[in-house]
Amino acid sequence: MFDLMIRGGKIIDGTGSPAYRAEVYIRGDRIAEIGGRPDERAAFRQAQGAARILDVDGLIVAPGFIDVHSHYDRLLLAQKPDDSKVVQGVTTEIVGNCGFALAPVNPDFRELLVTQTSAIMGEGDLPWLTFGGYLSALEAAAPPVNVGALAGHNAVRVAAMGFENRPARPDELARMKGYVAEAMDAGALGLSTGLVYPPGTFAKTDEVVELAKVVRPYGGLYASHIRNEANRLIEAATEAITVGEEAGVPVQISHCKASGSSNWGKGAALMRTIREANGRGLDVTGDQYPYLAGSTLLSTLLPPWAHEGGVPELLTRLRSAEMRGRMKHDMEHGSGDWWNPSKNTSWDGVLIAASPRMPEIEGKSLERLVREAGRDPYETLFTLLEQTRCQILMIIFLMTEDDVRTIMRDANVMIGTDALATGSKPHPRSYGTYPRVLGKYVRDERVLDLPEAIRKMTSLPAQKFKLKDRGIIRRGVHADLVIFDPQRIQDTATYDNPVQHPRGVPYVLVNGVFGVDDGRVTGARAGKVLRRG
Repeated sequence: MFDLMIRGGKIIDGTGSPAYRAEVYIRGDRIAEIGGRPDERAAFRQAQGAARILDVDGLIVAPGFIDVHSHYDRLLLAQKPDDSKVVQGVTTEIVGNCGFALAPVNPDFRELLVTQTSAIMGEGDLPWLTFGGYLSALEAAAPPVNVGALAGHNAVRVAAMGFENRPARPDELARMKGYVAEAMDAGALGLSTGLVYPPGTFAKTDEVVELAKVVRPYGGLYASHIRNEANRLIEAATEAITVGEEAGVPVQISHCKASGSSNWGKGAALMRTIREANGRGLDVTGDQYPYLAGSTLLSTLLPPWAHEGGVPELLTRLRSAEMRGRMKHDMEHGSGDWWNPSKNTSWDGVLIAASPRMPEIEGKSLERLVREAGRDPYETLFTLLEQTRCQILMIIFLMTEDDVRTIMRDANVMIGTDALATGSKPHPRSYGTYPRVLGKYVRDERVLDLPEAIRKMTSLPAQKFKLKDRGIIRRGVHADLVIFDPQRIQDTATYDNPVQHPRGVPYVLVNGVFGVDDGRVTGARAGKVLRRG
């Protein structure tokens, strides 16, 4: 007796192969059988039977989507399960991206890590000390979807040396290696960096290479929010590839893009750089979200030197007229090789996504806040950061559709939400990423065909992150499935109203348990922590 039989739909199995008709039989948390020819299926169904039969005529049955770039590290611990991913068809997500992670925790620098991660991941304590302790907390929380985690370079560097703007001493580097090894022993999937964020931005390439070497014996990978996504995009991507080549590990370039109008068109060069690396025998891939705006900390508009010492020291500088003047000068004229986001968009192109200490400004643009305050734009920005203790997330418009399409077409690029976990006006990617690809870019604009889009969301990430028996439909694998209507699927989340469920995703199963059943979110917590190996 099977627990569930799914019949009437077309299977797209995640490999890139065309759709075919068959019945899927589930027992427990696994796909037990896949029906054969039509004349065989009737006899098989009669002989075996199922506790529930689900008719999905006209719908697509696909592997559950794997979100390779999420910042829900803390949200997945919440008592009330979040539904923004499962309603899109996501059944697995990877956290610990961009170097941000909630472990390791050095008690001497605990508050620095808490302050750094709160704006992105939500506020809360860090009751564990090790990466293994964090994974155990995830398991105890019983997340709504499966979760894999990367060791985060920012967290590792904070634990070893705080927010010091200098190369690591030999003893500090050894300590960082120990933290990475502990994370890999606990089941981390690899190492991530965010080289535009402090303290990661203070590290040179050789430090990152040495840390990436630690993950090699474990079969881990190196994922990077590269050092520059604008005027030095190709150089920054080359740095990430160099880390992988010298450390002997696969590379994942996070949220591929070309930022700022002066850099539009560089998406093609980025893809060539990745393909050329693969042509040399390396393993380089990337991920992408299908929008023209990104979202990150508002404080990233400030030059790197302002962040030395962490948020407490940054706040001290923001209270100084002299330091404000220096920041304004560097933002207007540049500073070394720093990628200056404020010069790649307008003040009207920056929206406040989350501000827990001043929620009344959420959803407003910086241009509007400047008008309301009647101040110089820079003074408005500095004052907002000071008043909120830098706990603000922004949405920032930087990209062009031509680059989005160019990057999406590349066979080496998978899909990720880059979803952040706080605020009443989050980026719409938190709720709309996968339906947007399938609706706008597959059905409406035909940038991709449907089997290839599904491959980018399923088997490609499963192979890259070594998620065993995930990302594909075949006998014996975990029953992570999404069933959607290819004619109706569409994102409904907008920048003005981002907390909106998509259309056309009536069923989602996580390990054989319905997370969405006939369009209703069940609240099931059937996810598992996916440890390396």
